Amino acid sequence: MDMDALVDVAVLGKEDEHTEIPEVLYIAKHQINSHNQSFTITVDGEPESAGIDPFNKLIDRNPDDNVSNVNLTED
Repeated sequence: MDMDALVDVAVLGKEDEHTEIPEVLYIAKHQINSHNQSFTITVDGEPESAGIDPFNKLIDRNPDDNVSNVNLTED
């Protein structure tokens, strides 16, 4: 499906142990207009996951694939 929209992109940290809500290290709207798109985002904390529309504001047939775990690599 084609898409051309401003969508929330977020980097999330560890979940709060009481609320199970992750710390939001970064969130901003980005133009999404291709199936394979990449972003470089620097955050002030250790990321656990990142995603597009992580809080499911948009109608989505499969919202479970909006967020993925982050794999840190050294340059």
